Amino acid sequence: MSRAALEALAKMVREAEARARSSRLEAEVRQTIDAMRAAEADHQAAESILRERKPELEKTLAQLADDERSLKELTLKITQLNATLSDDQRHAFESQIETCRTEIERERTAAKTELDTLTRAAGEARVRLTAAVDAYHAARIELERIRPEALAQFRDGESLARYAESLTPAGQLRALAREVDDALNSFGLLDRREQYHQLALWIGRQRRLQSLPPEELGPDASTTLQQIFHRLIGLSKQYEPGHIDAFRREFQTDWDQFIAEHEQGLRRAIETVRQRRETERRRAEQQTLIQDRRQQSQEAAREALDELRFLTARGELAEGSPELDAFLDALDRALAGLAPSDPELLELVRPHADHLTGGSYRALRKHLARLEQDDARTREEEAFRDSIRDVRDRTRGLRCVIIGGSPREERRRKLESLLELAELDWEPHEDKRPAALESLRERVRGGSVDLVLIIKTLVGHTVTETLRPACDDADIPCVHVDGYGEQAIAEALRRILITRQADSSPPPT
Repeated sequence: MSRAALEALAKMVREAEARARSSRLEAEVRQTIDAMRAAEADHQAAESILRERKPELEKTLAQLADDERSLKELTLKITQLNATLSDDQRHAFESQIETCRTEIERERTAAKTELDTLTRAAGEARVRLTAAVDAYHAARIELERIRPEALAQFRDGESLARYAESLTPAGQLRALAREVDDALNSFGLLDRREQYHQLALWIGRQRRLQSLPPEELGPDASTTLQQIFHRLIGLSKQYEPGHIDAFRREFQTDWDQFIAEHEQGLRRAIETVRQRRETERRRAEQQTLIQDRRQQSQEAAREALDELRFLTARGELAEGSPELDAFLDALDRALAGLAPSDPELLELVRPHADHLTGGSYRALRKHLARLEQDDARTREEEAFRDSIRDVRDRTRGLRCVIIGGSPREERRRKLESLLELAELDWEPHEDKRPAALESLRERVRGGSVDLVLIIKTLVGHTVTETLRPACDDADIPCVHVDGYGEQAIAEALRRILITRQADSSPPPT
């Protein structure tokens, strides 16, 4: 027999063994699911009976403890009355005391026995359920190793295992550890309020499990609880969602109530965040829609501007002509996407402003009127600038000081540009500041000033008396001005500077 034939036979045997093993494992998984389902039902029944009977039995035991204290108090009183009692009365009291003591003990034993029995039954059911879940996981893992595609038929078993696991403290501990581990990378995506309640919920569950007897949690429970606690501490320090008392080891509360409160808070936070994000999404969609419409309007307006440019280039638009109708139609489309203050639009329609009647063009007419005013002001300024060319020829490049009034930077820059001065300082004057006036006189004497303007209506005689001699000594013009308007300053300068050049005699005061 060839070696290839032997290898083929060995392969067939291995496949047959794998199929047989897979079949056995599938049957085992089914059995563990049935056992888990039965154990879950037993656990639910035992827990249900315990939840129903435990409060009543604990109330009975508490009442019996009160009855026992009352019996002791009555026994003490009877002892104190013993000297006043006859023998028959003493025997009657002792008999009644013994009867009460026996009845209390009997009822307490019965209640405690029933409570212990129910608690033990619930604990045993929990142990069986835990064992059934562990057996299912073991069989499932083995089946997944041999034939992973077979797991699809056991989805109900996986759901049952997760649910059954949540019913036992040991399962709750494992589920909490997995939940915290899975959330470490995504916790930062939560809203701060979601982080706060989720963190409080986790630490509440950890503290509740920590308060249970160790035997209910299984082996290595202490290590797992410590790992969960340190991971939660790390999340709290990293994201700082808010102070949570449950992180303090000395803090104690009803953990079931604590957990319920934060479960409700987490649901509210999730809903609030969902609504906010939905609102933001709608707002973003609305903004996008508005932006798209605005862009479309602007594109249409630019096309309308091209039409206006073409129509206005052909000349005058006659009243009632098709060209005027087309012009107004293009203008309406342009205004739908452009502001009435758009400079290009104003320049195009300005020559045809007489045709812009009606309320729809009110804003456009307003901006055209303002444009006309600006142009008129500009023409006036240019005319004034031309009219003082002779003065500017005398002041160009001079260093000048204006004294008096309240300095205004805008007016100072305008005068400096209008007269083409190299430098213009504007000094206010106050009679109570003689040191400032003395400083100005020293500047004149030092040659750092070429021209002095005194607004005589806003300063006293002290300024003139102090600066005029210094200006005369330095051969610097000292000009008195009736105000600080451009026209008044220009006229004063023309009168003094030009006259002084023509006539070397001292300028009139």
